[in-house]
Amino acid sequence: ELGTIAEPIMVAPNLPPAVAASSLMTTGIRPREPGVLRIVFLSRISPMKNLDFLLEVLGRVRSPLQLVIHGPVGDAGYWSRCQSLISALPENVTVEYRGEVTPEEVLERFSVSDLFVLPTRGENYGHVILESLIAGTPVLLSDRTPWQASVDNAVEVLPLESLDAWVATIERWAQMDVQRLERMRLAARAYAERYLDSSEAVAQNRALFMRAANAGNAGARSYGNR
Repeated sequence: ELGTIAEPIMVAPNLPPAVAASSLMTTGIRPREPGVLRIVFLSRISPMKNLDFLLEVLGRVRSPLQLVIHGPVGDAGYWSRCQSLISALPENVTVEYRGEVTPEEVLERFSVSDLFVLPTRGENYGHVILESLIAGTPVLLSDRTPWQASVDNAVEVLPLESLDAWVATIERWAQMDVQRLERMRLAARAYAERYLDSSEAVAQNRALFMRAANAGNAGARSYGNR
């Protein structure tokens, strides 16, 4: 009945993706090859994921770099705007759109990149962020996700209100030498390992399901006694 007092509400966080947890022990970190900074954007192409913001940032970056875009086009009009921004980028920035990827391909696509940039307008969790870290690819995020910055900059978090901060951060990454980028790869993997080792998501979800199951069993016994 609507007037019945509910049991205390329990909330459990998202479980880490199974493919990520299982791949952590089997996926090696690909050695970094010489060349310009390789940025990857891997997400739906929609206003929420904010690809146009990233393109505006890159339009102000002076260092040479490469952006590879993966993801389905969720909004044709929005993608048209992004294409216009791409065509206006300076010569030091090259962009390639490679379409959608299957879940099995995600870690591979991250592994050949130096930095995953996701200036999202909002994420409840962001499984793709963990997958990037597992592949050894550091992450630059907006402050609209639950993820926290790390002291070693394997994960960096910036406000969307500060375009200058995004430009300066990407310039700094573009100036890193191969050895520094290799160390950042190791830091990204270490962040993923710490996250999975310390995550209480599994325990909290188990408690949530056990409580639901016990409540269901109690209800069944009560119904049977009527």
